[in-house]
Amino acid sequence: MTTQQLAYLYTPGTDRGTNSEQIVHVDATGQLARYGATSPWARDGFAVNAGAEHRSETLNFAPDAAELSGALAGYSGALVAIDKRYSVDEGFLELRIPVAQGQPGVHDLTIDSGFRYSDYSTAGVTNTYKFEVQYAPLPDVRLRLSYDRVMRAPNLIELYTPQAYGQGSVSNDPCAPTQAGTKHASASLTACERSGVTAAQYGNGFGVAAGGTNTIVQCTANCGQVSGGNPALAPEIADTWSAGLSLTPTALPNFTGSIDYYHISLGKAIGTIPASIILTQCLDTGNPIYCSQIVRTPQGKLSGATIAGGGYILQTNVNTGAALVSGIDLQSNYRWPLANGWGTLSASLNGSWNQHNSFSPYQGAPSSDCAGLFGNTCLNGSVNPAWRHNLRINWDTPWRVLLSAQWRFIGRSSFDNNSTQPLLQNQEEGFFDPVVTHIPNYSYLDLSAIWQATRSIEMRAGINNVLDKDPPFIPSGDISGSAGGLNTFPVYDLLGRDIFVAFRARFR
Repeated sequence: MTTQQLAYLYTPGTDRGTNSEQIVHVDATGQLARYGATSPWARDGFAVNAGAEHRSETLNFAPDAAELSGALAGYSGALVAIDKRYSVDEGFLELRIPVAQGQPGVHDLTIDSGFRYSDYSTAGVTNTYKFEVQYAPLPDVRLRLSYDRVMRAPNLIELYTPQAYGQGSVSNDPCAPTQAGTKHASASLTACERSGVTAAQYGNGFGVAAGGTNTIVQCTANCGQVSGGNPALAPEIADTWSAGLSLTPTALPNFTGSIDYYHISLGKAIGTIPASIILTQCLDTGNPIYCSQIVRTPQGKLSGATIAGGGYILQTNVNTGAALVSGIDLQSNYRWPLANGWGTLSASLNGSWNQHNSFSPYQGAPSSDCAGLFGNTCLNGSVNPAWRHNLRINWDTPWRVLLSAQWRFIGRSSFDNNSTQPLLQNQEEGFFDPVVTHIPNYSYLDLSAIWQATRSIEMRAGINNVLDKDPPFIPSGDISGSAGGLNTFPVYDLLGRDIFVAFRARFR
């Protein structure tokens, strides 16, 4: 190949993109006791915080002419320029009301509440609010109960990612003939009419000459799909409530602890409905939620070439499904001053119990609970052990050296394919897998030391994963969505034993 020929074939493509956010915020806080806003049973007065905020976000992507043309190899079509933005105007009010303090049986009773009004240029008006009660019968014990209504507006990527035509995961159209030379489809005429097939098209196909006016043929390879953003998305809505207990016992002055139960219920979750589910649900029920996602060509086919020509199942973002997450968070800290000037020992425990991690991927689908499970169906970038914790013990020596040992524990997780839940059972392997059954309990030991040599010089050294424990290895097909395409989860130590040394100097 000559230099001139190569220059003719070779064309560079360049693009530039930016995400930006601008915020204008103002708020004011007031202690209202000086104005007489005080409960007759409390020492402290009411407190208020009010304010307003304006946010503007932009998304810009600018390919050059070569990338816009679609002529570059390896790009799977032409890139699409993006220049989108949205803004939101908000006003908020928060109020704290000490109801009773220093009363018999009531050391402190306080109510907190808040309200936020948001007006999105894309999602419209939304309201969020919270309500919390704190009750301390004694200085040693405090009870908490809260409820929050929260929302998340769709972001610019979810709204405006350019829609693109491509091949989907559905390989056969039930409304097209299943074999060459026949007119027999696997679905009935009634079912197929729900998906946009006419009576004249039904049964035609391989037995009709190509190019006929009523020709419905089977998908060439896989049926078409259109993926990308959806400007009509609505906000996700969640209801959260929690109950907690804090302990600061005077009999154990160096101990603090808290335990909290949380329950988060999410609705209108933004995601995509699997194409096979869309097609099956439309044929079986005629539900317009699903049938509106099927766009056939004028000949009734589910494969085409362009968005305008039809022949695809929509795989764009939609508000679908629901999720429930609940569990218990535990925190505790304790300090032991050692006798004879030997410094101080301290210990901290942070643990989490996963009660529910359930989801319903689309409207009307059964719910499945992924607490304690891992796998493609339950994949969220990590495992979902029922229990995990970090326990750290520190010795603050009298020689300006802090020694630490930490136990990181990740509990057992079972393979979701082997679950007894209908939506999970045998979804990945097609059968019970006796080899990949679970990930066992994992424990890591970390050691570190910090030496404050002088007021300005600090030395740090440590070993993470002292015992050089390998991560669990899982067939990549069972966790193909894991971060980085790994055959394990990044929550485990991927590189084994990790030794570090650091030096810090402060100049004043």
